[in-house]
Amino acid sequence: MEMRKISAVLIALLATNWVEAGEATTQGKIITSYTSGAWTMVRIDNQSTKTFGCEKPNWYAINSGDSNYQTIVSSILAAQMAQKEVSFWVSGCGGQAGSYPKIESIVVNS
Repeated sequence: MEMRKISAVLIALLATNWVEAGEATTQGKIITSYTSGAWTMVRIDNQSTKTFGCEKPNWYAINSGDSNYQTIVSSILAAQMAQKEVSFWVSGCGGQAGSYPKIESIVVNS
């Protein structure tokens, strides 16, 4: 009986990791950022056509309700102004109508 509980917990943890899994985007300079009250969307010059499981892969997005929203948007704007290359870690979908790869973190390259 105890082994079943342990197995159930391990399966739940593995399933959670798969749901939270994401991947890195290509690197590129930010060519456009678009902010509304609910989200910020970003395009880079070397944008991948990979969908990341979302309906529309032509922008990356972050929702204003995300706990890291202010920090990431500040980094996006600073990188855009400085013309630095960036890449994003995306997981799930977000932005307008929840259709775009959702930004979880940003790497700003020197």
